[in-house]
Amino acid sequence: MARTSESGLFISIRTFSQELKDVYYDIRSFKNTEFQSERALMQPLMDTAVLVIDDFDRLDNDIRLARAFAQLLDYRYAESKPTLLTATQGPRSVLQSEQSPLIKLGDESLLRRLEQSQRVECRPTLKSLITLIAST
Repeated sequence: MARTSESGLFISIRTFSQELKDVYYDIRSFKNTEFQSERALMQPLMDTAVLVIDDFDRLDNDIRLARAFAQLLDYRYAESKPTLLTATQGPRSVLQSEQSPLIKLGDESLLRRLEQSQRVECRPTLKSLITLIAST
């Protein structure tokens, strides 16, 4: 991607999940003291030029969260806004699990886009150093 002056956001899927649970009045961690709506919490994620969502494969099983996540991805896709999802597993592995909340949604269009997404495998620097040391 070319360098631009546009800003981006990075959010952990765990943070995303917990903040939305607080909208739904989850009693484990009520921090939504300003009583923001789901839309108000998601708006910055929808508006940012580039969004990075960390630990995609650790999305909470709550169907409300899966629905909100799917809406976010659908919106960003429709607006052609770059969205990067990080995960320890590839999208196919995540979506093959019957426990996946995204499978429970039954949104074939979203599932197809996720399965066809470009996967970039990043190898940790330490792994390459270990390989280099072992070969000497």
